[in-house]
Amino acid sequence: GEKYIYVINAEYVQGDLTGDIDDFQFVMHTKKGEKKYYDNPTKQSKYVSTKLSNNTGIDSSYLIGITVVNDECRVGVENLSKQFYIIQLNKLEELIKNIESRDIDKLDEKALEEAVQEISLMNRTRNKQ
Repeated sequence: GEKYIYVINAEYVQGDLTGDIDDFQFVMHTKKGEKKYYDNPTKQSKYVSTKLSNNTGIDSSYLIGITVVNDECRVGVENLSKQFYIIQLNKLEELIKNIESRDIDKLDEKALEEAVQEISLMNRTRNKQ
């Protein structure tokens, strides 16, 4: 985006999710009516965002974590966060448009380019291991 860097991960969930964005686990309601615990995937987004911020020097408030789930998964997760989200795939574009419409300045292009280079280097280093 022009105002934020998006950390997006995808999850396929065979059921519906309920809970709170800060819960360690959500409740997954299966199609058979069972209730199971499901590890909160937004915790991974928070971890990756923190690591990116620490390794690149980008202020963590410019990193938005989004967990995208399949459209068949109904998401009933309470969320007061303006930084971490869990949504269905078909709502991703609208969410990003809404976030980008926030009244803040665009990212500094030079700082963004440096961050992209740092992330690229991290990926190359990790892939060699």
